[in-house]
Amino acid sequence: MAKVNPFIAPIPQKFMADPELRGYFEYLTQFLHDLLQRTGGGNDDIADLELAVVSQDGGNRTYRFLEDEIQDLKASIAELKRKNQRLIDELQLSQEPIKRNTRTLEQKINELEERIDSGT
Repeated sequence: MAKVNPFIAPIPQKFMADPELRGYFEYLTQFLHDLLQRTGGGNDDIADLELAVVSQDGGNRTYRFLEDEIQDLKASIAELKRKNQRLIDELQLSQEPIKRNTRTLEQKINELEERIDSGT
């Protein structure tokens, strides 16, 4: 991986001329660069290294982790489907008495209208 210096301000020439200061500021610059990378400022070499380690074991750990996550998601989806079906069933059950009462009221209204029409 190429070393990229994210800092705009270069090391001053006086420091570059002194071998002791040059080494110190080059190290400091590299340290700050690595810190920037590690805290989200760019590519993360440690995460890349972790991916390389995972790749070396054939990706088995990653595969098992993802497989477990998929199973958990499937279980969550199944539970949500069961809850949804229970709610649908409850809603349908609660609508049945309303339908019956509506039919009864319609029948009584019809009977009253017939009585009014017949004059009795």
